[in-house]
Amino acid sequence: MTKTIRRQRGVIVLLLIIVFVLLVLLCVRCENQPVPGTTAVIEHKEDVILTNPDNGSIRIKINPAITVKGSTMQDLNFANYNENRLLRCRIMTGEAYIYDSGFISSGDMLKGDFINAEYLVSGSNEAIAEVYSYDTSENLLGQTNVKITLNLTS
Repeated sequence: MTKTIRRQRGVIVLLLIIVFVLLVLLCVRCENQPVPGTTAVIEHKEDVILTNPDNGSIRIKINPAITVKGSTMQDLNFANYNENRLLRCRIMTGEAYIYDSGFISSGDMLKGDFINAEYLVSGSNEAIAEVYSYDTSENLLGQTNVKITLNLTS
């Protein structure tokens, strides 16, 4: 009877260790991925901020081919490289807006975020990223559009 109890305890301890290891692996895998319904994943990058000439030009970075898993953009990488400017990105596919970043401050990079994937089909989806430039008082200075592809995976 004692050997049976020891074996049962050993099996329970082994199962607990396996569950713990699986939880740790799951946490490490999901560490840098945005979660639907939460705030965006933003990094601050001061080393690339540039002054803006008065001619209305803006400096941005956005991934032209974005991976969408479920309802999250994994690699948007929308960056504001402008001094004293706020940027905002709205993504439209067809006639529907499916994303709005809100204001992105100077030096910030939006790595990924939640998106309304209701209008996307599995595979490649053509879209337009409308990038708006504002001064620090949130007055619109200009807009530019960028063609992008949203690659919806399961």
